[in-house]
Amino acid sequence: MDTVVRPGGDEYVCLFSEMEAEATKNLFSKVSQQLAENTRSLNWPVSFSVGMVTFETIPDDIKEAMSIADNLMYSVKNKSKTNIAYKLWYGGI
Repeated sequence: MDTVVRPGGDEYVCLFSEMEAEATKNLFSKVSQQLAENTRSLNWPVSFSVGMVTFETIPDDIKEAMSIADNLMYSVKNKSKTNIAYKLWYGGI
């Protein structure tokens, strides 16, 4: 089951079970482009920073998974904003 939740503030979490990394990258690329077009057409000064992780090995707990995705998102925020950072995670550090 695919799930989108808002844990708080301006952050959202999208969980896509059983979706391959390349398909998820393509999906988020399209979503990001559409969001950028919509905000530009409405003159909204909004940026999107996305940390996307495909887990090949499920982390021990949800906090660890969120931390990995958050670190990626903040790497985008600290550099350029309105971009997506991808990571394929096999476990460990």
